Amino acid sequence: MLNQNVMITPMYPQQQQFQLFASRIDRITQTAGPSLQFLQNNFGLGTNKTSGLAVPLAGFRDYVLNLTATIDTFFNPQFWQTRMPMAPINQIHTFQNHQITYLKFSFLFSIVSLIESEMRKMVRYFCNLTEAKPAFGNIYPAVLARFNLNGQYLETYKIARLIRNTVHNNGVHNDPSTTVTFSGTQYQFSNGQPIGFFAFAFNGDLLESLLNSMVAIVQSNLYQTSNY
Repeated sequence: MLNQNVMITPMYPQQQQFQLFASRIDRITQTAGPSLQFLQNNFGLGTNKTSGLAVPLAGFRDYVLNLTATIDTFFNPQFWQTRMPMAPINQIHTFQNHQITYLKFSFLFSIVSLIESEMRKMVRYFCNLTEAKPAFGNIYPAVLARFNLNGQYLETYKIARLIRNTVHNNGVHNDPSTTVTFSGTQYQFSNGQPIGFFAFAFNGDLLESLLNSMVAIVQSNLYQTSNY
């Protein structure tokens, strides 16, 4: 669990938002713990049913560990005093911003990929998708529809997939322009343009929705009574 009393260097302009974001990801991760414990107790370790939540949740726990390590090092005044006592303040700010950007994009990429891996197994068992190697854009609608979750989470996966695709292009959207509505807000993806809305609050909302979708799947009667 994150130490709520960690002191972050006042050198970083967005220190409070980052601390709150890190704490939120920690809380999100912990809320799924009881569901994972239920799966482990009833279906065993390493089974398909348990891995449906255990695998993506491991990505969240890794994210919490990296956020904690970042707070304890790069946002700790003693780190800079020991390692780079003469570093200019603007250089430190630049590094801190790059570190946060890296964490936000890399872990969204990782978590979505972990969920995709589990959904690829689910789609073969629960759905009638006949493609040999279906694209993720065909997998998540089929899985969500099978568990009656399209209305709640379809846009979550659409926007997560589009953001993940920009990772390959340094944050630039290279596909046709489109607009996605997520959590009541419209987000524009313009061809040839970087996305400009990947802030702390949005990142937290998206990750929470993704994890909630997996919890909803594994808690469903269809999932738990199947031979999956």
